[in-house]
Amino acid sequence: MTDTGNHRIQIFDRQGNFVQAIGGLGALGGQFYEPVGLAVAPDGSLMVNDTWNERIQELSSTANFFAVREWPMAAWNSQSIDNKPYLAADAAGRFYVTDPEGYRVLIFDRDGAYLGRFGQYSIDSTGFGLPNGIAIGPEGNIYVVDAGNGTVLSFPPPFGNE
Repeated sequence: MTDTGNHRIQIFDRQGNFVQAIGGLGALGGQFYEPVGLAVAPDGSLMVNDTWNERIQELSSTANFFAVREWPMAAWNSQSIDNKPYLAADAAGRFYVTDPEGYRVLIFDRDGAYLGRFGQYSIDSTGFGLPNGIAIGPEGNIYVVDAGNGTVLSFPPPFGNE
C-alpha cells in the first residue's frame, strides 16, 4: 500500500502483518514524492505513480523492489491536493492512468509508449469531474471512480478482450 505522506510503499502479508517499507522522500530510483497509485504488472513487477516527481516507476518483483525504469508523466505538473493519480494494469500489460486535473484516463503499453486516452470534463456521466481510482474488472471493463461527480463509471475495454 502507498504511505503517501511518508513517501514510501509499505508491504504487508495476506494476514495483514507488516513485511517491509520501500522508498522514502527523494527523486532517485526507488524514492518517491507523493506516491499514490499502485498496480501489479502481469510479470509481477510493481508500478507506482510517483505523483510529484511526475513519473511512473517500475519496481522489480524481487524482495528488494529496486527501481527498474521510469516513465515521465508531464500531465501531473500540478501539486494541488486534487492531483492524485491512480493506475491499473490489464491482462495484456497495458496501463490505465488517471489524470485527475486533465479529466481523462491515459493509456500506455508495457514499455511506457502512449497508446491513447479517453474522457473529458463533465458534470454528469458523459465524462469526469475528478477521476481518481481505477480498476480493471475480470471481463476487461475499466472502472473509474469519479470523485467530482460521486460516481463509478464503467467503460468497455478499448482494445477488445485480448
